[in-house]
Amino acid sequence: MLQRAVAAALEPARLELLQSVGYDDGAYLDGNLDDGRGAPSRVFVTVSRQAPGTLQPHPCRSAKAVRAGGSCAEEVLADGKVRSVLDYVDEHGIRRTSVQVAAGDGTGVLAFAETRAASPDPRDLLQARVRPVPALDVAQLTRLATAAQQGG
Repeated sequence: MLQRAVAAALEPARLELLQSVGYDDGAYLDGNLDDGRGAPSRVFVTVSRQAPGTLQPHPCRSAKAVRAGGSCAEEVLADGKVRSVLDYVDEHGIRRTSVQVAAGDGTGVLAFAETRAASPDPRDLLQARVRPVPALDVAQLTRLATAAQQGG
């Protein structure tokens, strides 16, 4: 179900799925999005449904990426969950933009996109073609996270 929800949210771009796993308390998928505007962009989505969940409720408080010059903003939603938007460049020059909506117990959804493609072989990651910005912006990642949470 997560795979269908994510694919529908990403149309018309094509998602090349590398891994999709469903489990009792959630699901995740990892793949590459080809939007026709350069190199593919890694897209990762995880949904954590059962407490204690796998998400950190306040990633801005401890994100090493923020300390390294990235940006992170949190907003408390009407239902008490925290929406976090994180944008940073890692030590290898790969930019990641993520949107997370999490409850205090760690349940919720995380969606991110990167400026490089994912690969099943970690040795390929540093040799991958890199695009200037991730294929999905914050608004698109928010829609993706919402669709994933409803369909995952």
